[in-house]
Amino acid sequence: MLNRRGHLATTMMFFFTLILIVSALFSFSNFNSEVGEKQEVLNNLIFEFNFRQKFVPIVFEEMIREAIEQAERDGNFEEVFKSSLKEIAERRRDPEISNLFAELIEKEINLEKLDDENGKYKLLVKDVFVKFSEGKNEMNEEFNLVAEIEKKEDFWKIKIDKDFEIDDEFD
Repeated sequence: MLNRRGHLATTMMFFFTLILIVSALFSFSNFNSEVGEKQEVLNNLIFEFNFRQKFVPIVFEEMIREAIEQAERDGNFEEVFKSSLKEIAERRRDPEISNLFAELIEKEINLEKLDDENGKYKLLVKDVFVKFSEGKNEMNEEFNLVAEIEKKEDFWKIKIDKDFEIDDEFD
């Protein structure tokens, strides 16, 4: 009880420490809620972009199958295939998802016959992009779509690949 000043300093240090702890906990609680909202927006953006990335090759394959069916019915496979693929692209056109449809409609379709006996073809669509934006965030991917089409007895085998290298082997 001789030295009361030491107790006063210890008491003040305890209260300052308590104030620092409370303010740190308050800032942590506010910081986490803001990050959670931003993270949710970014997760939705990435999910939607991944969906569109997978959607374009699937739609392209469906369009090829439909064009093949039309071409097999009408004869002269290559010419009917190209014209029906353009018609299908016009019907399914959706510029918000990709420019695939515009590339098929406006440019010449590059269909190369690889094998006369088996009906093997290679179809190349250059400069396709998938784009998605939400608010200030935007994601964009550019690629070439390469489809290998081969007739196997009674059915057609179609393999779609994304080619990120731009080469001029078809020019």
